[in-house]
Amino acid sequence: MPQHEDVEIQQAEARIVAQLAELKTTETKVKPQHMMFYTEMNPATIRQILLEKELQVQDLQETVKVFQVKVTKLEELVRLKDKRIEYLTCLPETYKTKLQLAG
Repeated sequence: MPQHEDVEIQQAEARIVAQLAELKTTETKVKPQHMMFYTEMNPATIRQILLEKELQVQDLQETVKVFQVKVTKLEELVRLKDKRIEYLTCLPETYKTKLQLAG
């Protein structure tokens, strides 16, 4: 693998890590919900509760989408790391010795 491909892999890894960090700062925080039981409810109260639950479902769906994006990015990062490992294991023995001394 030529040197320029190694640089491209490192740049791609940096981009993915930056995107994951950005997603982390923008993800919604899910707050625990308190359960309330009513023995008698009027229709307006029921409608309000249903509306709130629908909004919660939408928020949770958005959270799932964010997590799906994160999983995709992490899978891509793992593939890039695997390529890097494969490249490093294919280096001639003299380079491996130099890397061990430098590390």
